[in-house]
Amino acid sequence: IEQGQITGPKLATAAAKRDVCAVLVWTRRYADLDLGPRLARVGYEETERFGGVRVLYEKPDCRPS
Repeated sequence: IEQGQITGPKLATAAAKRDVCAVLVWTRRYADLDLGPRLARVGYEETERFGGVRVLYEKPDCRPS
């Protein structure tokens, strides 16, 4: 993240792949990438919060191959 190799757009692109069904944000570093709106644009919904920045996003009806 600090080197710019992991970015919000790159993570959203990876999450949009057919075989990816969930994204778990557990630390501030990832929470600061503004993933919620980015993931919503590729079909994810926030399904659970675990306190603080910890959140689980899932694609409804996802069936990985």
